[in-house]
This record gives sequence, structure tokens and C-alpha cells, in this order.
Amino acid sequence: MRNTRLGELFTKYFDKTATDTERTEFFNLLSKEKDEERLLDLLQNLYKGHQDPTFSFERPALKERILFAIDKEEKKKQPIFKLATVRWVAAALLLVGFSLYLLQSKNSLFSLSESGTYAEDNSLSQQGVLTLVDGSRILLDTLQAGSSVKKEGMTLSKSKEGHLTYHFETLPSSTMANSQKLNTITVPRGKQYQIHLNDGTSIWLNAESQLRFPQLFSQNSRDVFLEGEGYFDVAKDSNRPFNVQLREGLQVKVLGTQFNVDAYNKDIMTTLLQGEVMVSVGRKEVRLRPGQQIIANPDTRVISSPLKIDTEQVIAWKDGFFSKSDILLSELIEQIQRWYDVEIIFDKENDFELAAKIPRNIPLQDLLDLLNMTKRVTCKLDGKTIKIEKTMPK
Repeated sequence: MRNTRLGELFTKYFDKTATDTERTEFFNLLSKEKDEERLLDLLQNLYKGHQDPTFSFERPALKERILFAIDKEEKKKQPIFKLATVRWVAAALLLVGFSLYLLQSKNSLFSLSESGTYAEDNSLSQQGVLTLVDGSRILLDTLQAGSSVKKEGMTLSKSKEGHLTYHFETLPSSTMANSQKLNTITVPRGKQYQIHLNDGTSIWLNAESQLRFPQLFSQNSRDVFLEGEGYFDVAKDSNRPFNVQLREGLQVKVLGTQFNVDAYNKDIMTTLLQGEVMVSVGRKEVRLRPGQQIIANPDTRVISSPLKIDTEQVIAWKDGFFSKSDILLSELIEQIQRWYDVEIIFDKENDFELAAKIPRNIPLQDLLDLLNMTKRVTCKLDGKTIKIEKTMPK
């Protein structure tokens, strides 16, 4: 009887039609199952019948997806859940694993080129926009996959996978005089896009970011201007260095490489994955090698020494995750605000570290439920405002 009801609730949960009461009942049923292996088998069988009869989970891979709250003051980093709660979290993350499986096996459900938003408001402010040099705008969400739009030498096309490609043709000198004027891509909260530029460079833009680039790169250099966060896979061209211009004269110079720039805050972080880059502000220059990150403040003109960094964690957003390993709750909150277009009230004195692999394609309420399971904080959603408070001991 219980399994029948669990199957009904699983279907509603998976289809995102479960009410708050049904969601609570579903997790309560999961938490009452004392045999973890039986629980995992049950959920796997439910999934097979609901979605994919060939699906199978490997237990080691599953365990890597279990969310644990980590107390940094405990040297052994023991999980602070009670045993029953661990099973509950394992079950919850198993469902997230189902979504993750779909992400990996069915590209049509999630595109790193154009990701859906969880914000309810679908007004123009919630759509990605390409603003051309003449002031006209192309709404990126309304451009159909497999189609293109042309205007005075410019072609913007969207592939079936949602990738954007910008191309500008060589025109007579009378028109080429304006070729160095800048186009602007504006990415709102809850979205991210991938665009291929005229020179073959690919750029991934994170939520709440802006990229300005010329109609046509000059013969001497390739300059773009970034606000927010972007990942760059730069096409090699030894005769034309690629420069990412940031605020207050800070810039990243490259010839051909892969790197990430996080310019959301006062301290701008540049992380190198492949190749070589030079970060400069004023007369100060720092060269980076793969696996290194530098932090620069263009206001104070201070640049740190190169630091060894977990590059997979830095570019987790590009691969469809909030996090792939350890992350501070305060850092996760910054991402949640941009991705779900919400405001979060949180006292950083209550900050702590999570060891988590968290995909970005889960509903906001599910993510808040998982944070509540840490027993360290209580998350309350009211409209577009989330209040996160320290859980008081009972």
C-alpha cells in the first residue's frame, strides 16, 4: 500500500505537479524506509516504470551526489545529520540525480547555450537581448532554434541546440566606418547563453552579465567588454591578441586559450584552464598558468599573486551546476539570487561550508528543502524574497 502511494507521489514530484502537502508526504514516506538499499531499489524501479525502463544507478555514483553539511571546526568533517535524516537527503538527492541523468542524456531538456529561468515574470526584462549598434534589439528567447535574423551585413543564427552564432560580413568602406561600434548582449537573472563570435571564439555568459563586442574585430586586436561573468574559449590568432576589458582599466590579454572571468564584485577573479593569459591594471601585470587564479581590484590597483585553484568548481556554472565540491553557503546564495531572480536575507555570521554537487536545473523550493535538511539554517520563501536564518537548537 505504501509503495503504491509512494509511486503516485513520485510521479507528481517528478512531473512538478505535487502540492506542498504531497511533497511533504512524499519525503516523509522516504524517511520512514529503514533499509537504504531497498529504498534505492524502490526508487529506481519507480523511475524505470515512469520514464526509462533501461535506467540503472551505480551505487558509488549515487553516493557522490548525497549532500552533507560540513562543520569546518570538526577536523574529520563528519556529517552532522542524524542517520534518518541522511537517508532522507540521500533519497532527495537521488531525485536530483534523476534530473541530472536527464540533463546528461537528453540535451533537449537543458542547454548551456540558453537555459530557462525559474523566475515567474516572463516580461522583456527576463529575456536575453542583443542590442545592435543602431539601437535595434533582438530578443534572444524569441529567436527560434534553427533560424536566423539578418540586418545590414549582420547575421545572428540559433542552432537546434540553442547555440548563438554572430557573423558580420565585410562591407563597402562607407559602412565599414561603423564596424568598430559595439553590439551588446544583456543576460538577465535566470538565464545563460553561449555565443560564437566572428573570429571563432566561443563565450559562455552567466546570469546577470553583459558583453559588448564590435561588429567586426580590427586588424590589430580583438577587444570585448565584460560585466558579470564569462567563460572564454578563444580562437588562436597570433597577429591579433584577444583582450577582455573590465572596469577601471583592468584587462585580460590572451592569444588563444580557455579562461573564466568573474567580475560581479569589486574583486575580479580570473581563472586559467588552458594556455596563457596576462592580467593587467595600470602598470601592473601578472601572468597566469593553467590551474591558477588571480584576484584583482581595479579600484585599489591591487593584484594578488597567482593561486592554485580547483578550476572545475570555478566553471561549474558553465557545466550546469551551482557547485561541484565544497562551497560556502554565502557563495551559493549569490548564485541563487542571480539564477532564480530572488532576493535573499542572510547574516554572513551564520555562514558555513557545504560539500555538494548541486545542479542548476532543480526547482527553487527543492533546493531550499535540501538546505533546510542541513539543520544549520531555516529557509523561508515569501514571494521573491528568501529569509535564511540560523536554526536554533531545540
